[in-house]
Amino acid sequence: MAEVDWTRYGSFKSTRCDDPKTIADILESAKGLRFDNGGGRTLRGTNGIKITRAETIRATADKLVCQLRFSLVYRGTRQTMSGRYTIQIYSDGRWRTTFDPS
Repeated sequence: MAEVDWTRYGSFKSTRCDDPKTIADILESAKGLRFDNGGGRTLRGTNGIKITRAETIRATADKLVCQLRFSLVYRGTRQTMSGRYTIQIYSDGRWRTTFDPS
C-alpha cells in the first residue's frame, strides 16, 4: 500500500488542497485506497489518474479535509470520482486517511 508520511507537514493550518505538493502527496496516498470495506477494487490498477479539482474544506493543526474530483482510466474507460479526502494526524504520530465518495 502506498504511504505518505503526513506528519512531516507538522500542521495542516496553512496547507491548501490545491497546492501541487499536497496534490502529489494525495495522489501517492490514494494509490492504496480500497473500496468495499477493504475487500474490493483499489486505485492501484488505474491509469492516468489525475486530480482535476481540489478545494480545501477544513485545515486545522491535525486535520485536512479536501473536496476532490479524480479523473482516471479504469479498464480502458475514463471515469470521474468525487468525494472528501480527510487526513487526521493523532498526537502519538499516527495518521489516518479516509475517502468519502459523493
